[in-house]
Amino acid sequence: MGTILGGSGNVRKLGNLPENWAQITPEQKREYRLNNFLNPPNANFVNKAAEEGYKIRAQRLVDVYNCVEPDRIPINLPVGNLPYTLYGITLRTAMYDYEQAVKA
Repeated sequence: MGTILGGSGNVRKLGNLPENWAQITPEQKREYRLNNFLNPPNANFVNKAAEEGYKIRAQRLVDVYNCVEPDRIPINLPVGNLPYTLYGITLRTAMYDYEQAVKA
């Protein structure tokens, strides 16, 4: 019997992982993931400039993950909760009081 998403029960399929995934070291798994981040297999970019821009930004993040000084410092602003903060409610209130969260 399959699942809603088309899987086969408790079997967890994680994309196109190598056949020897369970046997490779954590360092090799990390390298595989970072390479997929740098060269996404299913990404369709609008044009060559968009692809080059992505690769530059992705390389900055990979450099930071590898403790190598990047050409510029990548910044990731957590703005997902900004409406709640500006409205004046806490994250707990937003999580448990849906009416307040919708108003924000």
